[in-house]
Amino acid sequence: MAELLKNQFFQPSFIEELGYQVNKHWNRFDTKAFQAGVLDQQWDSLELKGRMGHIADKLFHHLPAEFPEAIEILSKTAPNFSGFDAMVFPDFVGKYGLDHWEASMNALELFTQYSSGEFAIRPFLIRHPGNTMKKMLSWSKHENQHVRRLSSEGCRPRLPWAMALPQFKQDPAPIFPILENLKADHSTYVRKSVANNLNDISKDNPATMLALCKNWIKGPKETQWIIKHGLRSLVKKGSPSALEILGFKPVDIQLEKFTLSPKRIKLGESIRLKFDLVNHSKSCANVVVDYIVHFKKANGRNTPKVFKLTSLEMGTNTRHRFTRDHKIVPITTRTYYSGEQRVEIQVNGEVLGSKAFKLTV
Repeated sequence: MAELLKNQFFQPSFIEELGYQVNKHWNRFDTKAFQAGVLDQQWDSLELKGRMGHIADKLFHHLPAEFPEAIEILSKTAPNFSGFDAMVFPDFVGKYGLDHWEASMNALELFTQYSSGEFAIRPFLIRHPGNTMKKMLSWSKHENQHVRRLSSEGCRPRLPWAMALPQFKQDPAPIFPILENLKADHSTYVRKSVANNLNDISKDNPATMLALCKNWIKGPKETQWIIKHGLRSLVKKGSPSALEILGFKPVDIQLEKFTLSPKRIKLGESIRLKFDLVNHSKSCANVVVDYIVHFKKANGRNTPKVFKLTSLEMGTNTRHRFTRDHKIVPITTRTYYSGEQRVEIQVNGEVLGSKAFKLTV
């Protein structure tokens, strides 16, 4: 079993080094009291983000009371750290800098170059939306890829582990100028963020996101990459518009010899899908092949989960055989219920056939 994230970061050695580095830039910092305060009785019970916030609280307690003075000390300290541990610094800004907008923006621009300010920027987007979005627009042209990424990642409407941005779920238009500046960015790190932002937007405003992608589709290869990854949720749902943007148009494909075995399984066992896809037409066809498992819920209804199989070009009058073993195993994000489940084969967003099996939990 993988080690818990909270046991990989913010370890005692980091707490000790953090206190030492802060003290180098402000010798009134009590490193022993800081370490004892962090590793207190509640430390073991805190999860990853709780530990990060706890460290920020203890820094606030031991640093000068005035935020500009405290953030100047941390700005000198931060370059000594990197990665997830270094997210303590932007977290400090997000918690204690809301009344000091300019100093906080300068700090986040620095800190994100050593970790990421994607969580810390969001309280500012709630309290100071106009000025913060203007700042993020300027960051989208920054020479440093980490700052450019923050301009996109920080305003994602549905950023995991982060507070929601309801204004952008309702209307993502303020995000678009930032994404326009980044749509052909040379950094894969930045482009992944742009694609994830588009994917977030697609969940609340699919038509708006599709219109943007249609305008971008003739762009360079970097933009094409962003579109492909940004459309992934809509493609999984079989959106005809999303598939057409990617070049997958309705096709004359037949499903044949579809079998599902065994018909009954227990939790932890596998079902085997076998089927043929046949292109009877006189033209080649670009196809996206998925299968959908409709899992039974507690209320007796079924909820679909799409699984990717492949994308391929099928020549004229050709047949392709597919086999996939799908194991039904316990996972933290789903509760299984005994009863009938269903599997569908989907090609370019169109369901071509369905079979049922029974699961015993």
